[in-house]
Amino acid sequence: MRALLPVAALLFAAIELAANTGTQKLAEIRRLSLDAVQCYRIRDLFLEREDFKFYFTDGYLIFARPLAGRTLAALFVADSSSDEGELILIPPTRRERHSLKRFTSQPVLNEKFRQAMMFFTDDTAAVLRAALAASEFNKAAPEAGKRLADHWSPVVEGMIPNVELRILLDTFAPLDARSGFFSATVAGGPLGQFDVLVDPRRAEQIHIGQTVWRGKRQYYETWCRFRGRRFRQGHKQPVSADGQLQDYRITSRLSADLDMKTVAAATLTTNSSDDRIFVFEISERLRVSKVLLEGKAVEVIQFDQPVSSEAGRRQNSLVAVVLPAKPDPGASYEIEFHYQGRIIAKTGDGVYYVGDRGSWYPRRLAKFTPFELVFHHPQEFDLVATGRLVEQSTHEGVTTSRFQTDSPILQAGFNLGRYKKASRNVGPYRLEVCANRQVERHNPLPGAIAVTAPSLVQRGGRTPSSAPPTSVLATLARPKIVSPVDRLENVADHSTEALTFFVERFGPPVSPDITISPIAGEFSQGFAGLVYASTLSYFDQGDPPLAGLPDSERLFHAELVRPHELAHQWWGNLLTAKDSADGWMMEALATYSSLMFLEHRMGKDALHRTLEEFKAHLLSKNDAGATIESAGAIVLGPRLRSSRFPNARRIIVYEKGAWVLHMLRGMVGDEQFLRLLRDIANSYKLKRISTEDLRREAARFAPPNSNDPELEDFFDQWVYSTGIPTLKLTYRVRKKRPGVILSGEIRQENVPAYFRVAVPLAIQTRNGQTLVHTVKTTGEATPFEVILDSKLAQVTLDPDQTLLAIKK
Repeated sequence: MRALLPVAALLFAAIELAANTGTQKLAEIRRLSLDAVQCYRIRDLFLEREDFKFYFTDGYLIFARPLAGRTLAALFVADSSSDEGELILIPPTRRERHSLKRFTSQPVLNEKFRQAMMFFTDDTAAVLRAALAASEFNKAAPEAGKRLADHWSPVVEGMIPNVELRILLDTFAPLDARSGFFSATVAGGPLGQFDVLVDPRRAEQIHIGQTVWRGKRQYYETWCRFRGRRFRQGHKQPVSADGQLQDYRITSRLSADLDMKTVAAATLTTNSSDDRIFVFEISERLRVSKVLLEGKAVEVIQFDQPVSSEAGRRQNSLVAVVLPAKPDPGASYEIEFHYQGRIIAKTGDGVYYVGDRGSWYPRRLAKFTPFELVFHHPQEFDLVATGRLVEQSTHEGVTTSRFQTDSPILQAGFNLGRYKKASRNVGPYRLEVCANRQVERHNPLPGAIAVTAPSLVQRGGRTPSSAPPTSVLATLARPKIVSPVDRLENVADHSTEALTFFVERFGPPVSPDITISPIAGEFSQGFAGLVYASTLSYFDQGDPPLAGLPDSERLFHAELVRPHELAHQWWGNLLTAKDSADGWMMEALATYSSLMFLEHRMGKDALHRTLEEFKAHLLSKNDAGATIESAGAIVLGPRLRSSRFPNARRIIVYEKGAWVLHMLRGMVGDEQFLRLLRDIANSYKLKRISTEDLRREAARFAPPNSNDPELEDFFDQWVYSTGIPTLKLTYRVRKKRPGVILSGEIRQENVPAYFRVAVPLAIQTRNGQTLVHTVKTTGEATPFEVILDSKLAQVTLDPDQTLLAIKK
């Protein structure tokens, strides 16, 4: 009988335990075990949890020992060869059915299984007991219970760490049992072991996924995620999250060996929650020693997370702070976190890598807020950070630097090294570029990889973020590499030109002071006022290490990386995505902004060549012969990365996202497209924008008499669905004095019949006129007819290359 592995980490409902402190209650939760007396031989037992339907056809059901009168777990076991259970799930949308099919080969889940380990704080126990009592076939089986409890209790014990925080949260939140969570780890069927979750605390309550290994990398693959049935129908409302951190004041001390001690103070604001535990996310490499609330120590418990949890995939831990009493509605408290750890790695020759850039301080429900950052660091280092440097002094070998933001921002960061700097002014905005004096030589990660495709984000599965990503630099002969300092002025001039280009088109950036600083390897990132630019982006195309790369990759690193990250001063920092499904917009907008700058510098041919490279990446295939683009709709965001498609998120979000914007530009025209971007930057400043917001904003610029005035078809095909069509144009001409009649058809292949594409045709006549005629495909073959006043000279499909398609 195969043992179950850990279920996905969960979050929050309502139980009262006898213990008083969080630590004591946690100890009780960790003693949870199966109760031999509460074992039943069952037949045809049914359990419905929102969209999940469990049929326990034949087998044993054994409950856990109660805690303070509450049953929190139960195990179903198919004990004989004829025993089994069955789970049915029908996703409510085409997108989620496609996602499920991608992992299970079927759009509907109908899985036979032999084990299901369930944890819950909702009414599952009561529902199961009522079902037991309703049938005479269900009998108590204490003797089998003793055998099963002895065998399976160690499995329960091993799984507790993955649900203990969620159960602990529920002990401090007096919510109705219907607001509790339900989770199950299902195993023993054709699909192997996978996780099921129903959580009213999430915006999308239904989740199903699986942990898998590919080579030496671990992935967590989300098969489906959507709103529960009763939530969709309006019969239930999600339990809204509460508690935000505002007005950060962070003081960090860096020792000579780069160990970091930090005190992060902020204002914790609450609304009307009944929660007494508030959970914060922080790097797993930082350990919280104490938390003060209004100057008094409060209980704090730090939980490391598995890769199956979202925090774990970000390589973060969760810190639970237990308030001494339920907070007053709308109350604000001064909270202070004390913690220590090492997130800075040495890469040799005075080059350093700052990891965990987004989690070096505690975060919860990120919002735009002011920051004040103070760093005490060894004098030999140059340190740059988010915000404006307002004060700096040195005493006994320690430099103190204080930074303040001029407007609210989402997240703060810092970087350090031994830099040479160059400064430029763009009107009222100041740009400072820092360069390392050497190239990193040491790479703490095993092995080395060559650059095989443009990448704006770290690749693959889970890689330690406190160490630099494996770089092409590690494979090169060091004497041939010029120093980044040698190219500092070129980088400053190029970056200044990019910043000027963006300011003229988008308006003011989020910060008047912007620093570009180096980071080891290929990785780059853009915070408000602080850009981390990869080492590769500091070289000219003819320099080692770029000289040996293909033309497109040399152009990418030298021309596109820094403009992309500079564009994040608007897209992602001036405004941001509403939720994870909308995150594609920030990367797509930054990518396409860098392409517009490339077009400005090098012409339309450079833009079109790069977009063709992007299309080739989307059409490339994995080991099973499936195209990367088919991995899923762009709005799946982080879910696109899987063992089958390790690079799908990068290629689809960044590169298909850029194509979506390019096609939108082709539909509305250059002038209207730039107006759209500037309007978005103005209207959503310091706000969150959704994909539907973007559609509505873009629809205002749709051309007159458009056959898709609300752009619903456009977004449905290119944003909410998958598919790259193959288009073939055929036509013929017959005379009609004084001109001709042009008739033909456009055949559409490799996409579903419902796929609709607005195909532009450039029709040139012999008298020198050009007519643009748009054909909207309707199925496999779409006929068209145009009456011309003069004889035909030529017909060109998609003349301005504004359509993501294979054209024949």
